[in-house]
Amino acid sequence: MPAKIFLSHTSEFAHIAKSLRMSMLALCPSPGLIDVRVNEEMPGGTKWREWINLNTRDADAFIYLYPSAAVDNGWPGYELARFTVVDEKTVVSIRNPDLKLPGMFDQYQGYEATEESILKFLRDVFVKGLFSKGEPLNDEVGNVAGDYYDTARTAARELAELFANASIKPQYYTRRIQLSLAYDRNHKLDPAQSQVEGNGEGMKLIGMRPDATVSWSALSAMLGDSVEWPAELEREIPSLVSGALPPHLSPFANEHGIFIPLISKSEVVQSLLRRLTVLFVEANSQKLRPMFEWKMPDAMPGQLATFVLLVRLILRIRFDILEPRFLETKYRAPSRDECVAMSETVIEEYDEVQEESKKIGIPGVSAFQMLFDRTLSEKVETATSEYLLRIRALQAYPKQLDARGADADHAAMLAELLQSLRENNAHWLAIVAAQFTLLDWR
Repeated sequence: MPAKIFLSHTSEFAHIAKSLRMSMLALCPSPGLIDVRVNEEMPGGTKWREWINLNTRDADAFIYLYPSAAVDNGWPGYELARFTVVDEKTVVSIRNPDLKLPGMFDQYQGYEATEESILKFLRDVFVKGLFSKGEPLNDEVGNVAGDYYDTARTAARELAELFANASIKPQYYTRRIQLSLAYDRNHKLDPAQSQVEGNGEGMKLIGMRPDATVSWSALSAMLGDSVEWPAELEREIPSLVSGALPPHLSPFANEHGIFIPLISKSEVVQSLLRRLTVLFVEANSQKLRPMFEWKMPDAMPGQLATFVLLVRLILRIRFDILEPRFLETKYRAPSRDECVAMSETVIEEYDEVQEESKKIGIPGVSAFQMLFDRTLSEKVETATSEYLLRIRALQAYPKQLDARGADADHAAMLAELLQSLRENNAHWLAIVAAQFTLLDWR
């Protein structure tokens, strides 16, 4: 008589149960030694509850697969309750190592879903007769030089990988709120009865506690007229019910930054919108700004558009890169390490500006010089040479500090270098101002 084994599992892990069944059958030297039952093998038209009752009562062994703590153990518990446990019958489990078995299974010795532990399980079944009253089913599974051992080792490795994949825990990096909509008897939206809740980051963004639940009307009143997206969302409810793509909602700003609300999910029941999920995506102004700065009026001539973008970059160098660092070094007494880090950051940001200049159509010195009138060529050459000398001096700043020793006035030295770059920037601004006067604006 074959050893009858019932494999208990939840439906989402049927693939693991099938893999274990096929592995166990592959380790039998002749057919009929074991009979492994999984409900996926149930013939069509079978009364499934009767099938479970019959096959659990008739089984010699009960194997419970527990890959994830998120599973509903209702059916495995039902199946175990119908498995008659007596001395000659065995209950074992195979679980991911980081999981504690549910109480109904915790009393039975189990195996961890590692390659070595699953291999031990297979040796116990086939060599030690775990499910066959101590009678070996295939001694070769324990022979490390044999083919069956290699088959068992491969099966153990593959099963361990399937278990490991089942234990992956997805992380959702979102700021999210969910709006549950309520309606009056005329199917008109009832903002006072509609409820808003969300994850911690999402609720914090709208000024609420992470565990709070607030009505839609109260939230709209709290955000006030300065935030437009709640009213826009309400106006778009009919289009969402019809299946249209969600509209763009207006960004808003607060002390945490600038955020764009996105409708990521809607649930419609009987032509009524019941639930909406809104994500808040941070709009990184530093990364978005170049895209907006590069957009010029369509009717503007190409060379003029490029020149205007160049002016914006020069102003950015002045007020985003140089000015803050110059004021910091001159008036706030930064430490030596802070000054070195500041000099490196300025150089990095100058490099970023050069990369941006390539994107707006100024790939090199020649293209740059062609933007200016011939009468300004000498001033452009002088300002270019001046810039190269001063940026190289800034690059050499850390070595100059080391050469002067611990007594060097690091802040004053850096302030002087930054001031020289400010002066160079002023020269460029004067040149572009002269270029503007030479343009034909008629």
